[in-house]
Amino acid sequence: DNRLYYFNGKSFELTHYFELIGTLMALAPQNQVILDIPIISTCYKILLDQKIDLEDLKEWQPDVYQSFKYILNYKDEDTLEDILLRTFTIDYENFNEKITENLKKDGDKIYVTKKNRQEFVDLYIQHLFLIQCKEQIDSFKRGFYKLFDQPMLRLLYTPEELEQLFNSSYPEGNFGGNQLLDGSI
Repeated sequence: DNRLYYFNGKSFELTHYFELIGTLMALAPQNQVILDIPIISTCYKILLDQKIDLEDLKEWQPDVYQSFKYILNYKDEDTLEDILLRTFTIDYENFNEKITENLKKDGDKIYVTKKNRQEFVDLYIQHLFLIQCKEQIDSFKRGFYKLFDQPMLRLLYTPEELEQLFNSSYPEGNFGGNQLLDGSI
């Protein structure tokens, strides 16, 4: 378990709580506070409206990432649908209840094949990172962008730089967060 967190679309928390968290997170660097937030790096890509891809899955769900790499690189003669028996669905558990959702219309009737495997992986990733938690992400961003100008932030920061702004985990060789924020370089 990597102890990193992400939005849960099936959460019972009210969406305005996510807006509040976004606002509090945006306040931190303006008040010279470094947060050690154990969220996946993909959150910063989402804040900057950058495209999510397979590599984003690697940090959060490495087993699923490896499975998808296998599917995408599968070259054997046997058909992929006979090996996987996988349809265009996503399965997850929420409060001990198994939930299956279609990734596209009639997804439970469409098997993953060599021809459609990239589409399956793309839809799965979009659902996992964006669709299943759209309300929570939208609320979080609404709160965050009360204090930041979104177009300006996109021009000034990469996701990695934005993560460094909020996190105390600077790469070796860089200054620590407090030194950068209080102007004492």
